[in-house]
Amino acid sequence: MKIRDQQGGVLLEVLIAVVVMAFSLTLVVQSLVQAYRGILKTDQLLVGLIVGQNKLVEVLHDDALLKEGNFDPPFEQYRYDIESRRLLAKLVNHKLQIFFGNTDDSKEFLEVSLYQMHHEDEVHE
Repeated sequence: MKIRDQQGGVLLEVLIAVVVMAFSLTLVVQSLVQAYRGILKTDQLLVGLIVGQNKLVEVLHDDALLKEGNFDPPFEQYRYDIESRRLLAKLVNHKLQIFFGNTDDSKEFLEVSLYQMHHEDEVHE
C-alpha cells in the first residue's frame, strides 16, 4: 500500500506544479502584452510629437500655411490643429493639437503650447 500512496502523492504534486506553472506563465504573457502595448503607444506619441513640432515650425515661418489638416504620408494617421492667439502686444501663444487615428472623431490627442515673443520690428496687427 505504501508504494501506491506515494505514487498518488507524486501525481498530485505534479498536477499542482503544472497548475502553478500555467498560472505563472499566464501572468508573464499578460505582462509582456501590456508592455508591448505601452511601447506602441509611446512610439505613437513620439512620432506625433515630432511631426507636430515640424508642422508648428513650418507655420511659424509662414503664416499662410493651413492651421489644420492631415499630415503627408507616411504620417496620414495623424491630424493637427493649430490655434494662435495674441496674449500681449509682443507675446503670441500657439497651441498645437495632434490627433491620433484614422477617424475624424479621434479622442486621443497630444497638446503642445508654444509661447513666441516678437521683436519690435516683427509685430504685425
